[in-house]
Amino acid sequence: MAEEDRILVVDDEDTVRNVLYQVLTDDGHLVEAAANGLRALEILEKGSFALVITDIKMPEMTGLELLEKIKTRYSDTQVIIITSHASLETAISANITPGGRVKDWTDIEFARAIREGITPGGTRVIGPPMPIVLYSRLSDDDVMSIVMYLRSVPAVENDPGESVYNIPLPPAYGPPVEGVPHPEEGVTVAYGEYLAGPVAHCIECHSPMGPMGPDWMNQLGAGGFTFHGPWGTSVSANLTPHPEDGIAKWSDAELVQMITTATRPDGTPMMPPMGFGYYSRMTEDDLKAVILYLRQIPPLPGLGREDARVCARDRRRDPTPPLPLHRPSRPPIRPVAGQCPGRGARLACFHDFSFRRQEEDRMSRLKATIL
Repeated sequence: MAEEDRILVVDDEDTVRNVLYQVLTDDGHLVEAAANGLRALEILEKGSFALVITDIKMPEMTGLELLEKIKTRYSDTQVIIITSHASLETAISANITPGGRVKDWTDIEFARAIREGITPGGTRVIGPPMPIVLYSRLSDDDVMSIVMYLRSVPAVENDPGESVYNIPLPPAYGPPVEGVPHPEEGVTVAYGEYLAGPVAHCIECHSPMGPMGPDWMNQLGAGGFTFHGPWGTSVSANLTPHPEDGIAKWSDAELVQMITTATRPDGTPMMPPMGFGYYSRMTEDDLKAVILYLRQIPPLPGLGREDARVCARDRRRDPTPPLPLHRPSRPPIRPVAGQCPGRGARLACFHDFSFRRQEEDRMSRLKATIL
């Protein structure tokens, strides 16, 4: 085979990269491999390739960024993007300052976009990674406090563009949220559940992905969610009270330290994307409530072992979600004295509205899209 017919395989996962290399080599192709996009560009500078096969989710440089550079520099080289996700998508966070489109929305429309994922007039459905199912359980007072706070931040004139989803989005994420009463605040399991769910969405990032999203039914808080970013790769921890793999081995004070300072009890730093700086602003009682809730959820072994998956799948308890998705209907929400931008600022900090692109669990098969 001619030198010009070589194939370059780019994937940060050793197993996938090695399998592709071996399969293509066995088929008689001349193959080289790179563990990341930067290394791939170095190899491309030294010789021509007929085809580049690259993963889309990689640290430092994504497959889409690599594709753009290849098409600019090596227009004759064909590129195949592979992904184990069900779709190829780009999520762009919206400008939610008063300088963005939200300036024309009413407070009720703004609140509906947050809790239902529907823009005014039902013209657009907001897609992942915004956790609409959790936000739908934000109380009326809290969602309006967030709206009031976002109205108060300085306006920024910026059009970030539109998200692109190559999957069909649902027409809605559930029935309209007519009203959600505010929970009684205090150091209780119920309030900790509210804070760890709709407010700080701990249970989203710390629960493994199932076919329809985070598997709260069977693996609530079991960890194993993988994140790629400039910092490298981090995996969400097991938040269940499992004696070996979970939080049972740590005291409440040690858990507070980790949540608010990004420092483990042994002094080693923890990795992003957890918003430690934001969580450091939580009140002492709020932290106690969250920890109290986490200590009473069913203990599960850490993911990454087959026995853990089997145990989670075969448990004989009744797997019910932590909270009902929708509360009993009430009149539509309206600003009242109990809602304030100050509380909204504290709540909004938990919701990292500015940027968030979560990494889904790897699926069992590779889906190739030829661009």
